Amino acid sequence: MIRKMLAVAVIVGTPIPFHSAKAETFKQSVKCLADNIYFEARDDGPAGWSAVGHVTLNRWRQMRLRRPNVGICTVVYAGVHRGRHSCQFSWACDGRPKHKTEKEVAEQITRLAQHLIAERHQVADPTHGATYFHERRVHPRWARDGSTKRTVAIGRHYYYKQAVPTEVAAAPEPAGACAGVVDRMLLNSFGFSLSGATSSCE
Repeated sequence: MIRKMLAVAVIVGTPIPFHSAKAETFKQSVKCLADNIYFEARDDGPAGWSAVGHVTLNRWRQMRLRRPNVGICTVVYAGVHRGRHSCQFSWACDGRPKHKTEKEVAEQITRLAQHLIAERHQVADPTHGATYFHERRVHPRWARDGSTKRTVAIGRHYYYKQAVPTEVAAAPEPAGACAGVVDRMLLNSFGFSLSGATSSCE
């Protein structure tokens, strides 16, 4: 379970029910992805925004293997029907009042979310396929029990994917791909880069 330990004030619309039968529109997908990025990593800068966006989409791709028609909003709000502190992304059901206070950041993240969804097969993933993350200052059990493998550190978060058994281990991930790729993509597409941001890739 992905847990967010930092209290961030945000505002969102009514979440789409987890078992919604209605097809999700592009606009709804963008809103859900942008909300998730903002609430989880608004202070991590563009590299962190991209990383959380990719984790969300990676989890969505995994869920689609079992449920081909599932939408991004279903992934973002997974667990909300079980009540407080039961969500995959904890901001979605932490019970706190929610306000998007940084309008310019929110607008940039929305543009990024649009780009990630529309061009998801052509945008480099700075997390190298991660489906989990947590803040550096916390130490969840799943990050220490051997079930996951850390892929990268970006901003205030560590990113992980499921561990692969040694006998079928994949080739090592390329090093140093994170910051440069994300920086160029954001600069070319949106006119802002990592310059002056607090983001870092390890």
